Amino acid sequence: AASFLLLMLLPIDFNYAAFAAILMFSGLSMGAFAAPNRAAVMNSLPARDRGAGGGMNSTFQNSAQVLSIGIFFTLMIIGLSTTLSTTLVQGLVQHGVSATAARQVGALPPVSILFAAFLGYNPIRTLLARACWIIFRLPTAWR
Repeated sequence: AASFLLLMLLPIDFNYAAFAAILMFSGLSMGAFAAPNRAAVMNSLPARDRGAGGGMNSTFQNSAQVLSIGIFFTLMIIGLSTTLSTTLVQGLVQHGVSATAARQVGALPPVSILFAAFLGYNPIRTLLARACWIIFRLPTAWR
């Protein structure tokens, strides 16, 4: 929990060394919990059933990971679909993008915007760069 709190406290222009240190702390903490926990579960089984217990443990862990990804993206898309369109249109118009172009961007499905962000494509930057030449005068970290 402490590592997630530290991740929440990172500023938007965080230092990668600090980010890496927090991720390492998180990984070490999870490893320090997982190994003794799994050993305790296995020790509670008779020796002849430990192979099946290990298989069940791995099966449930893998199933939970897949399920958690599905739940996460479902909640993310539900949240984005309620506010993203309006927020995009208002923000783009306030920054000088034409209302027509802003409405076209606002009509994009939240799924496509979310996965475009994961792929590193930022259409908002392109639109704002055309409308506001000042963005290129900002330091790279602020863009």
